[in-house]
Amino acid sequence: MADSKPDTRYVVLVDVVDSREIPNRERFEEQLEDALGFVNQTESENVSTPFTQMKGIDEFGCVLRKLSPIPDIIPEVLNRIYPAYARFAVASGEIDIGTGRETVAQMDGPAFHRASELLESVEATDLYVDVKTNQKTDALVANALNLLLLEREHLTSRQVETILAYEKHGTQSKAGAELGLRQQAVSDTLHRANYKRRKKIRRSLRDTIEKLYD
Repeated sequence: MADSKPDTRYVVLVDVVDSREIPNRERFEEQLEDALGFVNQTESENVSTPFTQMKGIDEFGCVLRKLSPIPDIIPEVLNRIYPAYARFAVASGEIDIGTGRETVAQMDGPAFHRASELLESVEATDLYVDVKTNQKTDALVANALNLLLLEREHLTSRQVETILAYEKHGTQSKAGAELGLRQQAVSDTLHRANYKRRKKIRRSLRDTIEKLYD
């Protein structure tokens, strides 16, 4: 059972890796807006303060009501900003909302400071994500997330666009129609991307985190 208080909130800060080397920053900003909008919509019940950009296109963040969506949120963002990559930090604690502070960029407090320090630590250790909520299972969750992200390093642009098309349409034939591919080609691409297995692992991890934290 989770030891978190009912009103626990989780600050998620994200830093785009090597953002200065992105060749088409205008195109990337469109991708980022799409990614943030998608997560804000699909996880609306779990998002307390929506994902917004904080420092140009380099950093963005949100506040979550629950930690359990994080295994899905991370790949949903990464798929939509591909081939760019990003690091994630998740921390709980007090949040200073204050009068007129309606966006993540305007908020402050210990949780944000912890998340910011954690993001620097993630970069220093050359990992992708870390979690700090003062729970004994934080390291276990972070390690599981890092393993999933390490595995997706090998995804190709074709695999990512096929995953996005399949998740958009819900069938391989419709995804193939959008991409100009046969249904079998879509199936083969999803198989090579370990799509079903990674999806199953994410679902299991999400359920486990919900039992432990939420």
